[in-house]
Amino acid sequence: MPIALLARNSNVSEASISRFCKKLNLTGFHQLKIELARIQDNENIKVNKNTSLNELIKNISKIKTTELIAATDNLDIDNLQSIIKIITNVKLTHFVASGNTIPVAKDASYRFNQLGITSVVFDDWQVQTAFTLNMQKEDLLIVISKSGESKSLIKLINIAKEKNSYHFNN
Repeated sequence: MPIALLARNSNVSEASISRFCKKLNLTGFHQLKIELARIQDNENIKVNKNTSLNELIKNISKIKTTELIAATDNLDIDNLQSIIKIITNVKLTHFVASGNTIPVAKDASYRFNQLGITSVVFDDWQVQTAFTLNMQKEDLLIVISKSGESKSLIKLINIAKEKNSYHFNN
């Protein structure tokens, strides 16, 4: 289930769940879900120097299948359809990220452009800020963050809110 739903059902805050994940030396809730799925489905997977290439490929396939199922099991289809509608109707999508999530933002922007959805991404925080300050109402800001606590990214979200631009943060 998504972190918000788990927090609500557990009567704790999303931040408490994130801190719990950090105490386990995980990058966040998403990694916790993946690790739990691996433990559950991969108890019988043993790899050693005698493991054949064919077995390794089957193991990788099983792990990736488990990750995809875990990621898609609790999708809110109505919410997803709303997001897709917004993404396909905006004039420009601006991806922002910081640190080690910048490559993820670059990849997302590249893939959006391949689909014909005009998007940009910048490495430099000052350029991200300048671009966000110039966003129009029909533009979309997508924030990519592992922790959700980056002050610079939160500032960009607030700028987009002030400009009444669409904004998503994950």
